[in-house]
Amino acid sequence: MIRIERDPAWWTAVASHPAVIDTLHGMPPEDIGDVAARPDVLAFATANGGFLVAPLDALGFARDMHVMYRPEGWGREAAFAFAEVLEALFWGGCQVVNVYEVETNAKSRPPRTSGFIQAGDWRGTPFGRLRLWTLTQRNWFASLARRRLCRLSS
Repeated sequence: MIRIERDPAWWTAVASHPAVIDTLHGMPPEDIGDVAARPDVLAFATANGGFLVAPLDALGFARDMHVMYRPEGWGREAAFAFAEVLEALFWGGCQVVNVYEVETNAKSRPPRTSGFIQAGDWRGTPFGRLRLWTLTQRNWFASLARRRLCRLSS
C-alpha cells in the first residue's frame, strides 16, 4: 500500500489541496515537495497523501513524523498506511517517533490506541500552538491499534 515517493511535484499537489494548504500555516506548498526530495527524509505515500519522516539523530533511533492527506485519504487509507509506516520504521531500527499536534487541527492528534504519549503542554511556535506526542517501539508493538490494523491488513 505505501511506497517511497520523492517527486516534489506530487507532494506539492497534495500540499496545495484546499483542505491541506491551511494546515501549512503560510508555508509554500513547494517547500513540502523540497522536503520530500531530501535524501535523509523517508517520504512514504499512498494514493491521497502520506508521511514525511525525518531523522532526529545520526543513528536513526528517533524520527519526526509529519502526516498530510487530502480528504479522499482520510480514514481507512491513512490509518492502514500509518500502521504500515510504523511497522517499517520500528522493524528498521527506529525506537521512538515524534509527532506534533496542532491546536487548531483536531486531525493532527495521534490516536492514543497506537500507544502515543503526550510529552508536554501547548507551546506557541511559528506554526501555531503545538504539543509533542511520542511513540516508542515498545508501546507500538503492545498497542491495540497495531493488533487491529495489522490483523485487518493481512
